[in-house]
Formats: sequence, C-alpha cells, structure tokens
Amino acid sequence: MFNVDGSSLGDSGRAGAGGLIRRGDGSRVIGFSCFLGIANSTYAELMAVYYGLNLAKNNGCSYIHCYSDSKAVIELISKPIDKSHYYASAIANIKELMILDWEVNLSHTLREGNATADFLAKLGSNNENKMKIWNSPPEDLKSLLLSDSTRVLHSRF
Repeated sequence: MFNVDGSSLGDSGRAGAGGLIRRGDGSRVIGFSCFLGIANSTYAELMAVYYGLNLAKNNGCSYIHCYSDSKAVIELISKPIDKSHYYASAIANIKELMILDWEVNLSHTLREGNATADFLAKLGSNNENKMKIWNSPPEDLKSLLLSDSTRVLHSRF
C-alpha cells in the first residue's frame, strides 16, 4: 500500500509531491518527495499519484492500494477522461500506469491519516530536488512513522 499527497504553498505556489510505500504489515519500504515548481494543489495531488505509482511499479509491486486525501483527484482518475480538462494528459498518464500488469486500487483517506505523505509533500515544496527517493526516512519523519505504526492520528495544520 502507499499513501500520497500533494502540497501547494498558496494558490498556485511552490508545489511538491510525496509518498510512502509500505508492506501489508505497515512497515515502511520506500518514500519519495519532489519539487514540482509553481502549481496548484490539484496538479500536486495528481503528480503524487503518478510518481507514487511509478515508484511502486519500478520496485516490483504487483498489487498496490493507493491512499490519497484528495477526493477530487480520486474522482478525476476514476471517471472517464474529460479531454478538455486542464490536466487531461496527467490523468491519462496515471490511467496508463494503472492498466499495466498489476492490480491498483485507489481510496480516499482522511487528512489526519495521511501525515507521513503530507510531510514528504511539504518537504518537496520547500526544496529544489526534482525527485528524492528515501530509502531511510528523514529524521523529522520518524516520529510520524512511529505514530502510524501505533495507529495514532496526527492533526495537520
């Protein structure tokens, strides 16, 4: 399973995406954060799903359950593509990844249950790294991972 999130610092501000792939028992496998440039939150959320799926596929996942706190983005991906939508090509790229030889499910999660992905997305917004793969978590993320493993929810600000 993996959690993804997008971050935009202001409406069409510095944007980032992040996510964390885990095993079924909740243990962390790999994470990512990336800077997307200047964009809005919809684009950031879509890119989080796209980069998360790419990372999962490139790491040999054959089944993935993607959790996002953006109902709007899940709906955009789940419905037929509106070719006039501003992000139609990004949505099409996600759909192409989803029909490869693996099983992908998308679900909504509450913001409070997505704290680790939110942390990584904001890290991406605040850095210049186009893509950073985290094989071990950044120090500031460790307390959130511990809370996740004990099923303690974090409030997001």
